[in-house]
Amino acid sequence: MIAVSGLRRRWRIEWRWVAFWTVLILAAVNVPVLLGWIAAGAGDGAGADTGAVIGMEFGGSVYNVEDANSYLANMRQGARGAWRYTNPYTPEDHRPSLIYLHYLLLGKLATVAGFSLEAAYNLARVVCGALLLSVVYAWIAHWTPAIAVRRTAFLLIAPSGGLGWLLLLLGQDRWLGSPPLDLLSPEAYVLLTLYSAPHLALATACLLLGTLWVHRACTQLLPPRGLGGEGWGGWLAWALAGGAAFALVALVGPFYLVVPAAVLGVRWIWNAIQEHRPNWRALATIALSGILPAPLVAYNAWLLIREPVYRAWNAQNQVRSLHPLHYLAGYAFLSELALLGLLAYRRRGRAFPRLPLAWLAVAPLLLALPLGLQRRLVIGAQVPLGLLAAQGLIYGLALPFGRSTWARRLSRRPRYTRRGLRRLLTVAVILAALPTPLFLLAGSVQQVLERAPPIYHPRAEGAAMDWLAAHSKPQDTVLAAYATGNYLPARAGNRVVLGLGPQTIEVARKRAEVKEFYQAGMSDAWRRALLARYGVAYVWFGPHERALGRKGAVPGFDPGSASYLCAVYDRDSYAIYEVLRENP
Repeated sequence: MIAVSGLRRRWRIEWRWVAFWTVLILAAVNVPVLLGWIAAGAGDGAGADTGAVIGMEFGGSVYNVEDANSYLANMRQGARGAWRYTNPYTPEDHRPSLIYLHYLLLGKLATVAGFSLEAAYNLARVVCGALLLSVVYAWIAHWTPAIAVRRTAFLLIAPSGGLGWLLLLLGQDRWLGSPPLDLLSPEAYVLLTLYSAPHLALATACLLLGTLWVHRACTQLLPPRGLGGEGWGGWLAWALAGGAAFALVALVGPFYLVVPAAVLGVRWIWNAIQEHRPNWRALATIALSGILPAPLVAYNAWLLIREPVYRAWNAQNQVRSLHPLHYLAGYAFLSELALLGLLAYRRRGRAFPRLPLAWLAVAPLLLALPLGLQRRLVIGAQVPLGLLAAQGLIYGLALPFGRSTWARRLSRRPRYTRRGLRRLLTVAVILAALPTPLFLLAGSVQQVLERAPPIYHPRAEGAAMDWLAAHSKPQDTVLAAYATGNYLPARAGNRVVLGLGPQTIEVARKRAEVKEFYQAGMSDAWRRALLARYGVAYVWFGPHERALGRKGAVPGFDPGSASYLCAVYDRDSYAIYEVLRENP
């Protein structure tokens, strides 16, 4: 009884520690967003002598704004009552589908709770971020009983980055053709996941949980003990729990399930080789965990086969792996510590758990798969790498350092102890992984304080979009420049001809066509044919469109001069024209 009470007390202390760091990390990550709303409000009342940008609205997101606008557009569909998703970033007709259900539901919840979509989106980021950080610690805790290793691993994973800061200081922000990994790929780092969209945090948490739960089901198979507890009942419960977690992953992105399938499969093969016999019941358990997500995977495959719009969207959605040196730079710090961890395990005559090692083994192979979404398959790999790195920091670096001659001599001084020196070294190593997150935070804050697009939007633009939302139907298509088209579905809910790279079908051609539409050299017959081809109901005309049509000193096309366009809104440099199907 005393032992159980002590264990519970230890767990309470441990989870209070996790809660403290979760709050601290999430608060830091969301500083730019909070400043965004504060700065927008301050700008309204600022005088001209302050240099503040007056009349600007915060769009609700700071990082990866284009994609965030698309998620807000999905939420707006849900807020309007939709249970099936329609791609608002392309004018081609297609059937509504059962994808993005999480954002449709979030939009409905925002309406019921009385929140703005932007507030609900960021609240979901906080909630899913807290879930992810809790799951990361629970996943670590499953593999090691040492609290020092757990805490060190958590701090090496949750707030850390790679060597992107060094590339920035060297002026190599486009090294080998791309930005640094720890500033570009949200799936590669827990911290970037927290910065990014809520569905990524949810998918990562469920992927970690599902993999852990299915592993527990596999390890409970032999020998079974009765029908409850840790026997067949416990096995079935863990297997189905893992399947439910994988179903949530499939709801967000079915392609992510390649990762747990590969990790669990490699671990099963490894066990079969080590034990000189395959465990068929473990393989059946892995297959059982795939039953719940299977319908979602099959439905998405059916959409890609039957729907040309979704097939074209998938073909355009190319997220290829970066140059291998980017991954070496991104994970060099943790990898060096992880090697020390493996060496420390060998010296102690112990074997590191197979599943985390299997994950680290398959991660490079997944990045090389011939898939359009290669880079996304690194999701979750930082967690087992950070766990092994913590082992290396504690057992391969800190403890040997504490036993070194230099440390023993220094510990003879009154103000130093070997334990304190080990802690100091551990803290110093953890701090060495923080420069890139600090660069990211500082850069985001600077962008917010500058109150510049696309983070901010003119209030006059928002007023015009609000008018359009009130006087048009969601299925009405709007022709506008790319920057306007990206934000318009999030604010007004309309479909657009052009607005988001992967989701706008034949985006390069439409970019050229929209630019030509606003230039003065095209004939009215060509413009009318373009409007008819895409079923355009309204033409948007604002600063982006004027700039798009201008050629040097020559102004672009004036929609007010066209007989087939009727001005229905004209205020503060923003005009909206309704397309007339016949000449008056």
